[in-house]
Amino acid sequence: MRLPTTWSALLLQATTKLSKAYWVIPSFVAVAIYIVAINNFFVADDFIWLYRSRMLPHNIVGMFRPDVMYFDPLVYLSFYLNYSFTGLEPTWYHAVDLAIHAINSALVYRLVKCLQGDDRTALYAGVLFASNFAIADAVLWPSSRVDLFATMFSLGTLILFVNYIQSNDKRFLWISCLMFTLSLAAKGTPVVLPLVLIWIVLGESGPKRSLTSVIPFVSLVVVFFVLLKWQLPQADLPVPQAHFNINNIALALGSLFIPEHYLHTMNTYVTGSILAVILFILGVVRFPPVCPIAVRRVGLVALSCSLLPMLALGDFKLVTANQDLANLLASPSHRVYLASVGSALLCGGALRCFEGVFCRISAKWGSVVVAMCLVGVVMLDFREVSKRDRLWEKVGDKFSTTIYGLSSHRDKIVDGGLVALVNFPGSPGFVNPMIRTFLDFNDITVLMARSSLSAPENTELMKNADRSYLFVL
Repeated sequence: MRLPTTWSALLLQATTKLSKAYWVIPSFVAVAIYIVAINNFFVADDFIWLYRSRMLPHNIVGMFRPDVMYFDPLVYLSFYLNYSFTGLEPTWYHAVDLAIHAINSALVYRLVKCLQGDDRTALYAGVLFASNFAIADAVLWPSSRVDLFATMFSLGTLILFVNYIQSNDKRFLWISCLMFTLSLAAKGTPVVLPLVLIWIVLGESGPKRSLTSVIPFVSLVVVFFVLLKWQLPQADLPVPQAHFNINNIALALGSLFIPEHYLHTMNTYVTGSILAVILFILGVVRFPPVCPIAVRRVGLVALSCSLLPMLALGDFKLVTANQDLANLLASPSHRVYLASVGSALLCGGALRCFEGVFCRISAKWGSVVVAMCLVGVVMLDFREVSKRDRLWEKVGDKFSTTIYGLSSHRDKIVDGGLVALVNFPGSPGFVNPMIRTFLDFNDITVLMARSSLSAPENTELMKNADRSYLFVL
């Protein structure tokens, strides 16, 4: 049956508009996968950020001091705005994080489109990034907003720099430098971006002199380290000792592709080595007839460079369903967010290559097979993200129970007093700001113990404290 001319025109117009709106799909997938976090409570370092937001009007300078090994004034500002408009309602903090992740997913699509100009490659990479289970903690935990912001401005840096290389319009270069500055104002990880920019310059067919365009970015990195060295003595949190931790690289690389509850049963170095060889092959080998080689190579370089800062971090710990908060906070999951951009480009480009191979075998079913594979990956990601979310929800429930329990004894707690918590999963480092923020105190001392306190002798009282995770002196 032949459609009327008007219907044919409408169908063609709708198809054209849909192809131009491909970027919406990764954003939709990001929201659909990570919406599970929307009702979770705050956990651990979140309370430090909330306390900083409460005190920021009285300590503006603190926003520009280094936090451990990097500056994060943008994150300070975002938490302060959250706190000012939505108070202590965690839903709105998760909503902001979800929105940033959705934006980042669309930016991954845009970056691939700039590099390759192919809608399907961009779509595959965007969806793989949006649904990736490996980055669950970065989206589920508000304190990882540092990674979300750093990656958002890093993607802006890359997109604008590619536009500059392709058009030679200096405005793109200077705005790209601004984006890079903002990325460094969220976290220090983007210091590796100049290496990716050098690769982009060498890989593009632009003029040789474009290599000099990386100099402003290198200069910004130098300024960053000079300021960091100057300000480290005033860091808000203790500066960890320097490491050279190869094990972290192996764990981070493995966690990008294998859920942690499976990865912890495998040999770390063997698994990491096998994955590295596979990824190298996917990044450098041409697969005709469709060969988005530029995207795959940039993805391989971005992935490799983004893993380098993890050499200097403390030991990562893999999380299983039976492990505690300490392992959850030490997981690579909230540290591989930027690296996952590289893996998405690499795997998205590889998937497009395989689609070309399948279409040569069957023009009718090749794209259908790839689409089914992509849907399958998204469904598996959703299952793993849901499992991870239940861990965060369980830990968050313990914090909320303690807060509401303390609130019922609000009249017994006074500034300058002592609050003792028994069997609570955490440390005074973030429990202290939690009590100060939620109960509106300025001077409270927190005493914590795992099973019992030496001072109280009333066993019935201690039994009740164990059951409720709460004991107030």
